Amino acid sequence: MTRPTLRPALALAALAACSGEAPTPKRAAAPPPPAAAPGAPAPSPPSLRLPAAAAPTRAAVTLRLVPAESTIEGELELDLNFNEPTDLLWLNATEIEVREARLEAGGARVAARAVPGGDDFVGFAFARPAPKGPGRLHVAYRAKISDKDDRGVFRETERGKTYIFSQFENIEARRAFPCFDEPGFKIPWKVTLRVPEGDAAFSNTPVEREERGEGGLKTLHFAETKPLPAYLVAFAVGPFDVVDAGRSKRGVPVRVATPSGQQAEAAFAAKTTAALLDQLEAYFGVPYPYEKLDVVPIPRLASFGAMENAGLVTIGMDISLAKPEDESLRFRQAYTSIMAHELGHQWFGDLVTMAWWDDVWLNEAFATWVASKIAQRHRPEWKFDVRRAESASFSMAQDSLVTARKIRQEIKTKDDIQNAFDGITYEKGATVIGMFEQFVGEEPFRKGVQTYFARHAMKNATSAEFLADVSEGAGRDLRAAFSTFLDQPGVPLVSAALSCEGGAAKLALAQERYLPIGSGGDARGSTWQVPVCARWGKGKEGGEACGLLAGPRGELSLPAKGCPDWVMPKAKALGYYRVAYAPSDLDALLRRDRGLALVERVSVVEDARALVAAGKLPVAELLARAPELAKAPEPELLRAALYVAVTARPPDELRANYARFVDRAFSGRARAYGFRSRPNEAPEEKTLRPVLLGVATNRGENAALVAEAQRLALKWLDDPRAVEPDMVDAVLTAATAHGDRKLFERLRAEAKKATEARRRSDILDALSSFRDPAVLRDVYGLTLADEFDIRDTIWLLRYSNVHNEGAQWAFVKENFDRLFERLPAESRTTLVDVGNGFCDEARRADYAAFFKDRAATITGGPRRVAQTLENISLCVARRRAHDEGLAAFLKKY
Repeated sequence: MTRPTLRPALALAALAACSGEAPTPKRAAAPPPPAAAPGAPAPSPPSLRLPAAAAPTRAAVTLRLVPAESTIEGELELDLNFNEPTDLLWLNATEIEVREARLEAGGARVAARAVPGGDDFVGFAFARPAPKGPGRLHVAYRAKISDKDDRGVFRETERGKTYIFSQFENIEARRAFPCFDEPGFKIPWKVTLRVPEGDAAFSNTPVEREERGEGGLKTLHFAETKPLPAYLVAFAVGPFDVVDAGRSKRGVPVRVATPSGQQAEAAFAAKTTAALLDQLEAYFGVPYPYEKLDVVPIPRLASFGAMENAGLVTIGMDISLAKPEDESLRFRQAYTSIMAHELGHQWFGDLVTMAWWDDVWLNEAFATWVASKIAQRHRPEWKFDVRRAESASFSMAQDSLVTARKIRQEIKTKDDIQNAFDGITYEKGATVIGMFEQFVGEEPFRKGVQTYFARHAMKNATSAEFLADVSEGAGRDLRAAFSTFLDQPGVPLVSAALSCEGGAAKLALAQERYLPIGSGGDARGSTWQVPVCARWGKGKEGGEACGLLAGPRGELSLPAKGCPDWVMPKAKALGYYRVAYAPSDLDALLRRDRGLALVERVSVVEDARALVAAGKLPVAELLARAPELAKAPEPELLRAALYVAVTARPPDELRANYARFVDRAFSGRARAYGFRSRPNEAPEEKTLRPVLLGVATNRGENAALVAEAQRLALKWLDDPRAVEPDMVDAVLTAATAHGDRKLFERLRAEAKKATEARRRSDILDALSSFRDPAVLRDVYGLTLADEFDIRDTIWLLRYSNVHNEGAQWAFVKENFDRLFERLPAESRTTLVDVGNGFCDEARRADYAAFFKDRAATITGGPRRVAQTLENISLCVARRRAHDEGLAAFLKKY
């Protein structure tokens, strides 16, 4: 699954019988379900995991799915193996009404009574105990279709037509059918859907046969799936159009199912998906595991970006569909990266599935790692390796918190499951994998991955099994070293001093935990076994050496002839560690335009930013380097310079000085770039232009650029062709940042009448950039109004800056209860996250008091609140440490 990101800045089958099994003999009717004994205490449901009394072996589910209706009529057959005589069977179920149930076991048919089990369970009490051995549970039930969530089974309307989708990860299959909703239960599923005759329907497998029915419905029987956990079962129903996207080299058919009338918008997805599948098959050396691949765009997604359902990938429409003339470079890059991630999951997660949620990194970290690799091979000119390094830096910032999770975190509550889908699992996990791959070599590591697939195909696996398999393939035991990164939080800070005494070049290495200013952590309380790979150069010669820093200190020999001219202690930016550069080393590497790879130069800047946050480099020294970096011909380094510039949070009285600094450093380049692309422009320049102009118009003071953005915004509202697709967000954001109520009303009206989802989201996303508190109150009020789908307007609460955070916080506090009820359940953490930009003690105290009792009402809330409070404290400490030097620097402007 791809996590949600700031936009433009991200099942079916159920439980049942073997085909070909002998028919059940006719019997007398089952007795009525047993009634509970008067006065008997209600059985206590499980707390998190299901009891071990039984396990599923096969499932079949028949669902009536009609987009015009708000409920599901379901019939379930679940084949079981009872591990012991059992009179009460617990299954996962949420908001499911059981209408009838019975059990066939031990040659008898036994009535079953549904037993309430709270929010997550339903029990089936049998008239007499089921004997040890096989059995089959039959359940007829009714479930809900949500109009606001994007989890479970939900409806969305696009251009006046209604569709049904499913999204079951992480624990939402229980909303569609009673089941064993844990990843360790991996079984075949047989899905049958009853849908309107005029609608199309999709599930994990091809349709075996279709039958016409009564009442305008047809019945589609899908082929039985290979073993899947419940969270990977999927379906979609509605008036879709189908675009043939060809076949992979191995003959796998690929299709894109678009909302009605939008076939032309699938052009990029149709020409890209099979090519990515071919790349993955070639890399893994293991065939794609399923019969077909359908890609189904979903109009609105609030809590996830895409989902790797086996054979049926669902993905947000804004990152998968665009008219050819609206295909921005960012759109193409996003689809390529995200689809590579979801297709990587067809092996990591689907073919081999984690046994429990504590090992979700086996799914998400590996999909993230292989997606970067495959996307880079597919389109090297898009420099996905640089984006990988930037993402790794972001995860290191998260990992610097003392409240950070471990990659392999114990799962004790539903909060823990929700929290597992974060940057630590995805980006930290992926970077750690890449670091060990570099350490042992790509081919030995790939051999280990192939061993893992061969041993656990269509089964579940654990971290211990993966580490054993990859160690075997690599020819060296990686278990202990790898586990130091899996089983403790934090990121190492590695120092590397070059020594050439006696003519032997070596790096003297040392490590401690990287901690920002104000942290309560212990820098020397953690030690990792760090694979350190360094690149060096001397004249035209160069090389690379790797070693394992297993203790607080160590050394790495460099096979250089003489003393190297330069050393890069994090070769190819693949290490999961910060580098403690001395200022002289930092300058030497920042100025080196030969020898260092571009991704390494970007990594040096990112580590320098981290040194500022840790108090090991004055902020003024880093800012002083920004104008020089901004002159670099490589757009990626200019972007790194922009990130340096926005590192500073100036005091209110120096904001004008800060704006002049930004203007002098970047506005000249911004004016040169302009709002329109040039012929034969490099891809990275197309993606840099909106970032550069965004900084110049929102943090600088360039009135001419702001005026041009406002002029273009008004032209775009009249004619969508007036602004290039890559520039729409930057233009609208600049216009709204300096806009008034008249512009707000115009944008609001245009969003309401927009028939295209992309145009609607472009407009709504820009509204958070207004600065007038009175206008912002109306902006945030759209989340409580009925004029837009909540899955569209929730994004208004996900973007904050120094100009809007006060109005946003006031709105959330005043309307918390209404927002809590209105927001999709999986997106309520948005309410907690609004404090992440705070940077003063008064707001920290206000935030802490407000969420003291409210955090526990939001799944995943307690940890998110703790991390927000820590982030605020760190920001306060950082400002105290840097304000004097920052003020002295900015007073020059």
